Order: sequence, then structure tokens, then C-alpha cells
Amino acid sequence: MEERIQRAQLLIMDNRYLDALEILTEILREEPDEREALRLAGTAWMESGEAGKAVKALDYYRKRWGDDAKALEALGCSHFKLGNYGLSREILEEAERLDDRNPSIERNLGVVYHHLGEEGKSIRRLEQSNELGPDDYRTMYALAMAYMLAGRPAEAEPLLEGVLKVPTPEEFRTLARVNLKRIHKQIETRERPKTKD
Repeated sequence: MEERIQRAQLLIMDNRYLDALEILTEILREEPDEREALRLAGTAWMESGEAGKAVKALDYYRKRWGDDAKALEALGCSHFKLGNYGLSREILEEAERLDDRNPSIERNLGVVYHHLGEEGKSIRRLEQSNELGPDDYRTMYALAMAYMLAGRPAEAEPLLEGVLKVPTPEEFRTLARVNLKRIHKQIETRERPKTKD
């Protein structure tokens, strides 16, 4: 069973959530209270767009085994995907109390704070996430967008360039290129001498 759980973890890391769920649901049919399989299934459901299933699995996980940072992070992200931003914040803050050096939790909190309109907190959490995991394309992109929204394109530019330097899915590479062009246009417009009429 441990070998199958490790295989499912690798599939999740490779963004192959449906393949991971095949393995995990098979394990859970055999052993409904297999703790790690349930937590991973919750994560895979959340990542594959089935946030409702993820919430059910992860709520059960909490009732059965109590809180752990990874399960809370997946639960908080599931509530975020369902639009429950306040609840997502509460759960992710609890995950942070359990693991305050986790760049993924910090990034997700930053995104939630942004959706709650708390831009200062959002940027601080995203900066913290970037310090803890400087090669994470998701954090670099999220922080770059936060800087752009805050009118700080010069700080966003190196982050977007960083997204292009690390292994990154094509979707994020395209977004980074588009936003770099936008930044370069802004800089060009500012530097262009004004003509007299």
C-alpha cells in the first residue's frame, strides 16, 4: 500500500490528479481509514476542480485525526475555490500556526488576503513565500501580479523574468510574457519625452 501511496504522491506532484485519484480511491475502497490516502485524495480532488468532494474528505480527516498543516492547507484552498474566502482565511491561518515556514501556505494566504482586499497583508505573505521558496513559479507569478496591481511594475519585472527561467507550465510562461510586454510598454510610455503642442 505504501508503494501505491508514494506513486499517487508523485502523480500529484506531476499535476496528474485524475491518475492519482484512481490509485487513491482504490486504496480507500480497501482501507477507508487510510489516513495518508484520504489526505492526498482531498488534495487531488481540490486540485482537479472537485472542491466539494475535497471539503467532505478533508473535514472527515480533521474529525478523525485532528489538524495537520497539509490537510488544513488543502481544506483552506478547497474553500477558496468554493468562494468561501473568510473561511479559507481562517483555515489557512491555522495551517500557518502549525507550519509557519511553509512557502505554499504563505502563498495561498497571500492570494486569499488579495481576494479579501487586504493588499498589504497579501504582498507581505507573498514576499515571505518567495523568500522561503524562491524558485516556485506560482509564488513568483502571484507576487508579480500583486506588485503590478500595487503600481510597482519595476518590482514585478524580475519576478516575471524568473518565471521564464525555472521549469514552468506553458500557461504560466505565456502569462509571464504577456505581463512583461505590458510592463515594458508602461516603462516606454513613462520614458517617452512629452512633445509640446
